[in-house]
Amino acid sequence: MEDKHIFKGEYVYSVRIDGSHTTTVEQMVLLKLKEFFTRACVARENKKDGTPHFQAVCWREQKLTSKQNSTIRTYFKQQFKYNYNNAVAIAGARKVESLAAYCNDKENKGVLSFGIADLSVLGKWQNKTAEDVKRKEALITHLRNQKDSEWISIYELCKSACEIYKDVRPPPFKSLLQIGRSAGYLTEDVFIKEYYPSFNGHNNYQRHQLIVDENNKDMVSYIIGSDSEDEC
Repeated sequence: MEDKHIFKGEYVYSVRIDGSHTTTVEQMVLLKLKEFFTRACVARENKKDGTPHFQAVCWREQKLTSKQNSTIRTYFKQQFKYNYNNAVAIAGARKVESLAAYCNDKENKGVLSFGIADLSVLGKWQNKTAEDVKRKEALITHLRNQKDSEWISIYELCKSACEIYKDVRPPPFKSLLQIGRSAGYLTEDVFIKEYYPSFNGHNNYQRHQLIVDENNKDMVSYIIGSDSEDEC
């Protein structure tokens, strides 16, 4: 994929190579990548089972040909004598900025690089789960600071979310309602009555039943009735 953000106009590739984090192996990885790429950032990583490998983001001025791709993969397979498949993977980067930040020492094991004077241009990987928790807590605090009753309008709730989630996608609507409850708005009864008005208790509620017309599968109808004990 062509880079439109970091090194504009160059082509970016994701390269993953299984290999131990030793000086000899690292030198072999760098030397071979330098033959085909003008710049790269290579992160030391471990798989979930502990297997060491390298994850790299690499740039070059022209697209990598199929022959060049095969040459790189064959080289490492021969040098490291893998006895399993997928030990080396090379593919065009789909999300350049995310890959660059990911390879910039996400696991804090150190990186190898060439052709990049300042690694800060790659950005740093952000733990999305931790960031989501921080934003949720910030929204709850924001709501509590402006609370003057047990009610908050949907408009006010959405507006507050927009203020906290300025640069990222806000949570889905149902999650937003739960965050409102966490802030002290909307007791359970109020929540049910406001957002599920057809529900009037566990023993007496309106039932929506889907009926399919056997003669026409595209035609459906709904029957609304009570769930009283004397009804079949």
